[in-house]
This record gives sequence, structure tokens and C-alpha cells, in this order.
Amino acid sequence: MLISAKKTQEELIEVQEPFRLELVGGVDHFAADVDKFNKDFEESGPMVPGIPAREASDRVLLFQARFDDLWRRFEMYSSGEKLFGMEVRELYGLYNTVMNSINGYFEMTWSEVDIDVINEELSDFQLRCRKLPKGMREWPAYLDLKKKIDDFNETIPLLELMTNKRVLKAAHSQQAMKERHWKRLTATTGHVFDVELDTFSLRNVMEAPLLENKDEVEDICISAVKEMDIEARLKQVIADWSLVEIQFAPFKNRGELLLKGAEITEIITNLEDSLMILGSLFSNRYFMSSIYSHIFVVKTLFDS
Repeated sequence: MLISAKKTQEELIEVQEPFRLELVGGVDHFAADVDKFNKDFEESGPMVPGIPAREASDRVLLFQARFDDLWRRFEMYSSGEKLFGMEVRELYGLYNTVMNSINGYFEMTWSEVDIDVINEELSDFQLRCRKLPKGMREWPAYLDLKKKIDDFNETIPLLELMTNKRVLKAAHSQQAMKERHWKRLTATTGHVFDVELDTFSLRNVMEAPLLENKDEVEDICISAVKEMDIEARLKQVIADWSLVEIQFAPFKNRGELLLKGAEITEIITNLEDSLMILGSLFSNRYFMSSIYSHIFVVKTLFDS
């Protein structure tokens, strides 16, 4: 008895998927037919103003026949969905939502990409996917859905690094990734990133083999962020010194040649602070050659 029951169960599982696919396709086709019925009824139904009574009567019979057919199909498909469980529609509804969302992400221009929003939506999709019945986890649609979500999730940390921005004054922001970093990514991945194009989108980035070169891509992006921090500190040092006014005192009758004693101590202290900052930047592993020129200028001023 147990062997017979097990065999019957295996046979049911084997034929279940084709019937389920036929049901899903039938429901989709039914929904399209309902939309067409509604449109036709509005445009050429018995309620259209100005038509003769006889024609209106004929149209009633015509649309009644179509409605009866739709109702019969509705009852049939409703029974089918109950047989398979409403979760079937839930799976395919989630599948379509995820696919449409990811395709929408891909069409975003790079400047519009908001990784926080995308990450939040993907987390919600992942949670809904986990809540689906265990019996569905071997279905092709479930496996395809899970892979799509997992693959995109795996890329999120890299995209977060690549879109890293620093918020500046007046609500402006500055991208950490500069042209030199995109060129390094091109050299690493073999994929050309035309970031200067207005149409450059997330799709153009996702087409690159990012995960295959994950470590190298991470290093380039982290370098970009560190270099942006260094540049910001350099600009602050330059801005601080651009506000310094050095006043001279008269020396005998030869003109204003001497620094005022009260200001010398403060200037020397500021020079020491600036040299300390520049020195720490100079020893940074993300040091760029441009820092050296600033150190040279400040140190020369300090020595003199």
C-alpha cells in the first residue's frame, strides 16, 4: 500500500508542473481577454449613445455570450488556483515584480542610482521569497527568482563603493570615483565605462565582470574614497592659509620688512599644524604625488 501511494505521489508530482504552467498561462490570457471585453463594451457595447434599439438588442446578446464564456473560464481557473494553492500566484506575482524592478534599476542613469533604495527593496524581495512554502523551493521559477535576487545582492557592496559620494556645501555632492579610477576599472575588467555619456546607466556597469574581479574592484573603489578624503583635507589646509594675512612692521627707514612679533608665534603654530597634517597624508598608502608639492611649499615657508 505504501509503495503504491508513493508511486502515485511521484506520478502526481511529475505531471503537476505542466498543468501548473498551463494554468498560469491560461490565467494570464484570461486577464487579457477581460481587459479586451471591458474596452470593447465601452467602445461598441449596447450603451453607446445614438445606436438604434434593434442594434442595441443585438449587442446585448453578443456581449452576454462573451460574458458567459468569461465567467465559465473564471470559475474554472479559480478552481485550478485553489487546487494548486494561492501561493502559486504569489510566487509568480513576486517573480514578475522582482524582474520588473531589476530591469527598472538597470535603466537608471548612473547619476540617479540610489543604492540604499535598491538595497531596501531587494531585502524586502528576499524576505518575501523566504516566506514562500517549502514545497516550491525546487520549482524552476523559485530557483530562478532566488538566483536573480542573490546575484544582485552580491553586487550591492561593490555598487555602494562605486557610487560613494561626499555631501558638500550648498547641497552639492562629489563622486569619489574620478576618471583615473574608471580607467583602472577598465584595465582590470576589460569593460569600457563611458561615464561621461549622459546615457551611462547601471546596466552599463552591471555588464562588466565585477564579481569575477571583486577584490581588485574593491581596492580601486576604496582607493578612490581615501583619495577623496586626502584631497578634502588638502583643500582645507589651502583654504585655511588663503585666509591668513601677514602684516609687516617698519624696519628703520627701509620700509615694512619685519613680521610683527605678536603674529609670528601664531603663524609658526599654524605652520606646524599644517606640516603635521601634510606629513600624515604623505605617509598614507593612498598618497598621491600632488601632496608632495604642498608639503614642499609649507615646509619652505616654515624653514624661512
